[in-house]
Amino acid sequence: MIIFESNGEIPKDVMATAVVSAMKKKYPNEDIVVTTLAPEIWLHNPNVYRVYNLHSIQYFYDDYIKDKNPTIFKYDPYRETDFITQKKHVIDIWCNSCKVDRNNQMPEIHFTEMEKEIAQNFIDLHAKGKKTCLIQPEGAVNIMPYPTPFSRNMHKKTVEEVVSHLKKEGYIIFVLTGNEQNDIQDTIPVKLPGFRETLATMMFVDKRLLIDSVAHHVATALNLPSVITWNTLTPKVQGYEMHNNIYPIADTDLITLEDNFVNEFRLTGILPEQKPTYSKEIHRTEEIIEALDL
Repeated sequence: MIIFESNGEIPKDVMATAVVSAMKKKYPNEDIVVTTLAPEIWLHNPNVYRVYNLHSIQYFYDDYIKDKNPTIFKYDPYRETDFITQKKHVIDIWCNSCKVDRNNQMPEIHFTEMEKEIAQNFIDLHAKGKKTCLIQPEGAVNIMPYPTPFSRNMHKKTVEEVVSHLKKEGYIIFVLTGNEQNDIQDTIPVKLPGFRETLATMMFVDKRLLIDSVAHHVATALNLPSVITWNTLTPKVQGYEMHNNIYPIADTDLITLEDNFVNEFRLTGILPEQKPTYSKEIHRTEEIIEALDL
């Protein structure tokens, strides 16, 4: 029996599926039990024996550890030197900690036919046969303290300019947003009852513009090439070559924020007393539009 813990944000869990896939190849006869804060990512995964929510494991110790002989993998790649110094990909760091070879394993997610049908029906209802693009301009709220917008999100002006271009080209634009209110004009918020159905909508659109967040990793798991914007992290650490990766403008305020604040926060967890701000756009809008038009 193997116990594997993935404790953190949802994108981390999607990457963890690649680690468990590599682990299953090394230990094909072992049952793998996953403990996580995002069990929905692991549903129907053929490499996993059982999935437990870390908030609900009252009898877990008695069932899997006491008087048993499990192998326990309880590592956090975000606390490793190679992540903080941005030298290796999270999946590679994690596999190395668990002493398994990655063997080119990629993230996995396994949707049911019902989940896919619900997602497709939502897109078809609003698209009405027109071209479609899905945008995730920001991460979910309250996942991290206030550095989140600086470390991942797209600048609002950039999003509005991209949406304006896509609308002129005849696209219906769908938005995955962490806000309760979708304040991006001429777009349709993706609001489905289930989180998995919401993610599955990206299978049924023509194009995707995503930040470095959960949708990016799920698009990778589904082999859906997309346009991905990057801020303080890089594709080397959390990305994939299959996508068109857009880097920040070299002289943006964000670069200073990264040097003087974001990287330090990753290591120490200490926040400045005043919330930092930036005034310049993070990415060149024309570069994003060109990538989407390819």
